[in-house]
Amino acid sequence: MKLGERRHRIYSRELDEVIMGLRLQLSKHLESREDLSSAVTAYRCYYRLINPKAGRPDYPDPINWKTIEDSIDNGTIKLVF
Repeated sequence: MKLGERRHRIYSRELDEVIMGLRLQLSKHLESREDLSSAVTAYRCYYRLINPKAGRPDYPDPINWKTIEDSIDNGTIKLVF
């Protein structure tokens, strides 16, 4: 297995920092609005961390700049753990 294909565990003590980092990254993406693909990847990571449910995630459809902006600004994504 190549290094880029490995899954690494994020420990519970690290979650707050990872979530804050993803939120910061999403804010930067919203400022520039240049790379939607990278923003969607960050959003999906963020969404999965703050909605820790078993099974496939129920991402909003579509994920676009408005979806990301509304989720971050309006607090529609909330921590569940």
